[in-house]
Parts: sequence; structure tokens; C-alpha cells
Amino acid sequence: MKGFNGQVRQNYATNFGLQVSMLRNAGSIPKDLTDAQAEVILMRAVEIGISPIIALSEIRVKEGKTIVSFDLLRSLLHRSGLLGFEERFESRNESMVRLMHINGRVEQATFSLQEADKLNLLEKESWKQNQAEMLYQRAYIRVVRRLFPEISLGLIIEDEYVKSPSFIQKLWKFLLNLKNSKKVKMRLIKVSLSKQDAQGQLANTSENTGVARILAKKAVQLSKEQALPKEQPRAIKAS
Repeated sequence: MKGFNGQVRQNYATNFGLQVSMLRNAGSIPKDLTDAQAEVILMRAVEIGISPIIALSEIRVKEGKTIVSFDLLRSLLHRSGLLGFEERFESRNESMVRLMHINGRVEQATFSLQEADKLNLLEKESWKQNQAEMLYQRAYIRVVRRLFPEISLGLIIEDEYVKSPSFIQKLWKFLLNLKNSKKVKMRLIKVSLSKQDAQGQLANTSENTGVARILAKKAVQLSKEQALPKEQPRAIKAS
């Protein structure tokens, strides 16, 4: 009977669909999660050794990345028994964290507001509310990756997740950079004027991609704008 119960527990641990169904009926799965997403989260829970309930509240999987809360990551480190000691130092503009492995190795790392600004983090709501805490979290995860890769492997904290830009966003950014680059702009204008007429023969060629057609039209538009004479200010007669 004991062996049977053990087999049942093993099957239950790997039957993620059954767990999701039971937890969904119990109202323990957030509404923003699909069943497939919940199953993946439960798989990760087994891998890192936490309960399904904690996993569903502290883990998200987006674009193939496992995103965990900072509290969960820190908890995993403390529960591992590998941490010797932890020290935290703060100044106005940066945070430093020093950790020691039980084998005696010590690592430390800092994270500054200057780095946060370069990564465009300061506009995030979490950074606006508590900069000191966010600096600490970034410094902490930096040390953990150096000293405890077995804990941080495959995990990122919420603040590190950056949504991949869509094709339209990439194209728009490229066009903005193109418009601001005089050398590239003039090259495009010369190429477009030499290879197409005013109607844009390049746009009618089937071999060209959608991006090429957009760039060609943009180049013609820019050339027309430069060709237009600047409007002179008109004198206003006093009545």
C-alpha cells in the first residue's frame, strides 16, 4: 500500500493537467493565466522545488523566459543552504551587495542610478516608487549569478524582463534613426532618384520586400521636402 501511495504521488507530481484542473476549480489560478501557461509554471515549480500554489503567484513565463519575483529568488537562495552571509551597503546613487558562499568564496556587486538611467529603468513605476529597493534588487541578482549559478540558472527577476519589440516597432525605430541620419538619408535619396521615377518603380517590383517599399517611399518624400523652397515671411501692411 505504501508503494501504491508513492506511485500515486509521483503520477500526481507529473500530471500537470490534473493539477491545473483541480487548482482552477478551486480558484487558485490567476485569471490572466491560461491552462497551458499554468502547466509550464508547475513544471518549473518541480524543477526549482517549490509548491504549486507559490509558483502560480510568484512565477510567470513570457516569451520563453521564466520570470520570478525577487522575494522568491532570495528565498530559493536562503533555502538552499549555500549562503554563508549577506551584507547590504547603500548610498544615495547606488547599492552594493556582498554575499559569501559556504565554501568561503565572497563576491560583491554594485548597481547605480547611472546604470539604471542607461537601461531606461527610471521611468518604470517600480523605480519611481522605491529607487533604493530596485537598486538593491539589481545588485543582488548580479552577485547571485556570479556566486550561485545553480540557483539563478534560467531565471530572471521581474525588473529584468523586457518585452521584445514587434516588427512595426522595430521598423518605426529604424525609420526614425534613418531620418535623423543625414548621410544615410542623402544616400537613400540618391539611390531612389537614380533607380525609380516619381511614381516609384521600386514599389512595383515583386522582388522587393514590404520594408524596402516603405523605405523607398520615405526617401522620395524626403527628397521632395528638401526640394521645396522655404516660405519667406510676408510683410503685413498697417491699416
